[in-house]
Amino acid sequence: MGNKKFRKIGGKVATYGGVAALGAAAYHAYGQWKENKTQPQQTSSQPDEHAWIRAQPTRPPLPNKWKHPNWYAS
Repeated sequence: MGNKKFRKIGGKVATYGGVAALGAAAYHAYGQWKENKTQPQQTSSQPDEHAWIRAQPTRPPLPNKWKHPNWYAS
């Protein structure tokens, strides 16, 4: 009779322990996320080599009447 009772209790203890471990891991991850969110983003002091490329306006696509019909044939 004691064996069945101990298995029942042991199963509950294992379940509660697993839930507690999962909760602790989630709490730790939340703390790290919150800490990273509140820290200001650090920018590098070196200038970006390709910033001037991204600053250039993009050209709109050509109208269909200027495109050759065979250019896009597969």
